[in-house]
Amino acid sequence: MGMLIRYGLIALPIIELVALIVIGDAIGALPTLGLLLLSAVVGVLVLRVLGRATLGDLAEAFRRGESPVADVARGLCVVLAGILLILPGPVTDLLALALLARPLQHRLARLIFGRPPVPPAAPGASASGMGPVIIDVPVEEVQPTPHRPGTLDGPSAGPAATGPDHRPPDGRRNPWGDPKP
Repeated sequence: MGMLIRYGLIALPIIELVALIVIGDAIGALPTLGLLLLSAVVGVLVLRVLGRATLGDLAEAFRRGESPVADVARGLCVVLAGILLILPGPVTDLLALALLARPLQHRLARLIFGRPPVPPAAPGASASGMGPVIIDVPVEEVQPTPHRPGTLDGPSAGPAATGPDHRPPDGRRNPWGDPKP
């Protein structure tokens, strides 16, 4: 695999040069240079606009608690496409346009990360999607703390307290609508 990458990096400039000569011969030198300049400008715009949009999607996925695998793969494709568009040559431009296609981005995500992006589980469901998560804990009986006058603890410590020791003096109804005994 390493040798293939080395030979590809050596062959790419040669292929690009041959393609530029063929295109320049067909449409002329100035239109070819114009296309090279246009592809570089488009590459910068792809990096700025789509790169920012992808970063926003990535941040939104983190806020929602979702897996950002698809957004990371899309971001890698967008950055690589922008760089390839900036590099002069029609072959790298075609590779860049292919990287901007969503189906190829999903295939690359599967290739890079080894599995397709999994949507987050619904609340109350397990990560495997097999049903609700059950957490088994030992039951422990809790005894209420007795009220000590002059303190802020115990059953009559706040406005939610009810009972014979916490009756309004005028006999009003408590905030929950139950009449006081």
